[in-house]
Amino acid sequence: MNGEFYYESNKNGIIGKFQSREKYLELLRASRISFYSTPGIDGGEVRTGGFNPVTPRYLELLSAQCRLIGKYPDNEETEFYELKKVCPSVGSYEEFEQVMLRYLNDDKPSFDTHRAILDKHYTSCRATLLKEILARN
Repeated sequence: MNGEFYYESNKNGIIGKFQSREKYLELLRASRISFYSTPGIDGGEVRTGGFNPVTPRYLELLSAQCRLIGKYPDNEETEFYELKKVCPSVGSYEEFEQVMLRYLNDDKPSFDTHRAILDKHYTSCRATLLKEILARN
């Protein structure tokens, strides 16, 4: 809106705006539920040349302890990042409604799976994985 970025709650209206990365992460932490999709979904395939990467936003949402609802393809990358464990990919309004109601009715969600996924993607872990891949070749 007017060149500024706002984060809005359906229940509470505008909950803030962000101009910096720190403010962006604060706004994510204030959210209970967030939507996630890969950039090549729903017509984005033309823009991305069919590439559907998992973006850093996914890990940001996990670290902010957001419950996720998504739309993404079932591919090697979404499997690698274990999206199915924490982000149901919904294909209809009925599925969306079921997931949303389940999330809203769960007052004390566990974020153990979020933490387990994040633990695998620290820079040090990824560097080790890259060294292993390079050693094989």
